[in-house]
Amino acid sequence: MNRLQTNLSLIVVTLMGAGFGWKWLQDSRPPGAERSVAPVSALRVSTRELDPRTVDIEVEAFGALEPSRSARLAVEVGGRVVEVLEPWLPGTEVAEGQVLLRLDTGLLDQEVGVAEAAVLEAESALAAGMVEVRGAASAVVLSEESLEIALAEEGRAGALFAAGDAAASELDRARAARLVAAKAADLANTSEARAKAGRDSAAAALVRAKASASLTRERRARGVLRAPFAGHLVDRGPAIGSYLVPGELLGELHDLEQLELRLAVPEESLLGLKEGVGASVRLSAEPGRVREGVVRSVGVQADQATRSVSVVVSLKGGSRDAGEEQGVPLSAGQYAGAVLHVGSVERAVVVGRGEFTWEDGQAVAHVLEGAPGEVPVAKQRVLELGSKVDGGWLVEQGVRAGEVLITGPHGLLRDGAPCRLSESIKEAP
Repeated sequence: MNRLQTNLSLIVVTLMGAGFGWKWLQDSRPPGAERSVAPVSALRVSTRELDPRTVDIEVEAFGALEPSRSARLAVEVGGRVVEVLEPWLPGTEVAEGQVLLRLDTGLLDQEVGVAEAAVLEAESALAAGMVEVRGAASAVVLSEESLEIALAEEGRAGALFAAGDAAASELDRARAARLVAAKAADLANTSEARAKAGRDSAAAALVRAKASASLTRERRARGVLRAPFAGHLVDRGPAIGSYLVPGELLGELHDLEQLELRLAVPEESLLGLKEGVGASVRLSAEPGRVREGVVRSVGVQADQATRSVSVVVSLKGGSRDAGEEQGVPLSAGQYAGAVLHVGSVERAVVVGRGEFTWEDGQAVAHVLEGAPGEVPVAKQRVLELGSKVDGGWLVEQGVRAGEVLITGPHGLLRDGAPCRLSESIKEAP
């Protein structure tokens, strides 16, 4: 207990001594002396003035060449190969309509003969039917004349009978003759109708026979495979003697006179890109050479994985002629890069990638503000970026030409922080 009291007494004495010492220090300070506060130091920053300039908007993308037209070669009828284009090799150039192969059409030739004979038979049947129609028409005319005579005879017999100059039997014979003539006229009309129906049936049979013959001849014609357009063969052809079934793929034909370069353009580079924009195409097969093309189409669906859109550039292909002086012939599938010349912007402001930061999905930069003689301060600006260009991005809104952009250090900058210059960059990135 005595030890506890002693410790407490020592603590109390120490605190009282500290209090008296602090009081003595305050009382001994010279009159008018104030407590000093350490000044806030200005952040050393680097800057550059935003000078307007003319900027060419160009988009660089890569892709592969495709033929403007391609055809899958196949036969439409089955058969054995009896003739093949020599040589049918990858790269062989063919003209439009040139025969690529022929099938054995012996059976089809016989079918054509049968179909053409059926046409002749149908034509003969139609001619016979037309003769019957003419004969029936003549019979109708005769029967109608006979009916008119019988009617006249019946009228005269009736008049004589009424005058008492003819017997009743004569009137009955006249009436009977009129009935026979009417029946004959009815039969003649029926025969004529039947003859016309037979003629029409023969005419329809002739149409069917001709259609069947035409179809058979068409099937025989399709035993010959021809090039649908001028181009270059891609694969090796079939051998003579091999049997082909309808639809069997024999290879492809590419039209390399006009090629298409299918590019994958990032979605952020699509601004201003449209049909008709010029393009400069470079291929690894032609070092140092630039081919000119034009944008043919811009896709409307972005790839979910790469966030890019398909853009097709049309350009003139090369000839397979060994004497061509324009360069190495182009082929489908070649890898190529292209620069799309979207246009230019006058008095544009450009910021480089290292001159702003991303905060909560927004591009943020700082400019230096302050009147002459005052300590300049950093002012935060939210940027609205446009197209990606050489050296950075176009600025649509946020900063203006003539303002002083703080290029670093971004991690220490705060809105309203005092700054001092360490260096000034003259040129834009």
